[in-house]
Amino acid sequence: MEVTEDNNTSETTELRRIDPRAIKKWRLSRLIAFLIMLAVIVIAYFLLWTRVTEDFSAEAIQKITLIAGLITGGILLLQLLNLIVYPEIEYRQWSYCLTPDRIEIKKGIIFHSTTIIPITRIQHVMVSEGPFARLYGLAKVDITTAGSTSEIDGLSAETARELCDRMKNAVNTKVLDKKLRQNPSLVQQSSSTVEQQNNNGENS
Repeated sequence: MEVTEDNNTSETTELRRIDPRAIKKWRLSRLIAFLIMLAVIVIAYFLLWTRVTEDFSAEAIQKITLIAGLITGGILLLQLLNLIVYPEIEYRQWSYCLTPDRIEIKKGIIFHSTTIIPITRIQHVMVSEGPFARLYGLAKVDITTAGSTSEIDGLSAETARELCDRMKNAVNTKVLDKKLRQNPSLVQQSSSTVEQQNNNGENS
């Protein structure tokens, strides 16, 4: 499937990208998480350093400092990658596609995953907006099935609402088709009702 920008909401078999503003949202939320982690590390170092200098020899302190520095440096490096590099990769990997029969979601950074949800399995669809998402005019669509919950993150608020409505319509259509297959007489009743309404309209 071809991946296209999310600049319209027409039904298509093409995979659509999420909104590019998602990159800024992810970076802001991860920056705050990074700063909180950094503050926790600094406070922990300060508290532990006082205890270490009292209870250990100079040689032991040197080894402890080296090990702690390597561990902390590795953690901070991963967090910096998560802050600076990963949002760009994540944006390029996120895509979705809605057809009358299924919703397909592709995402991942290092490990890529593809989730295909049949329309008939969808139980609930809703739009949610966190504080960082609202700051950039974004939202996500939460999709609940009998056994799991999936989401399409990083959509514009308007696109999220329209996609949610389209999925609900697709679910309702599938439910109606199933009822008609199980009870063909409903088709005749529906046709008779429509014909009667048309006749009443002409007579009036």
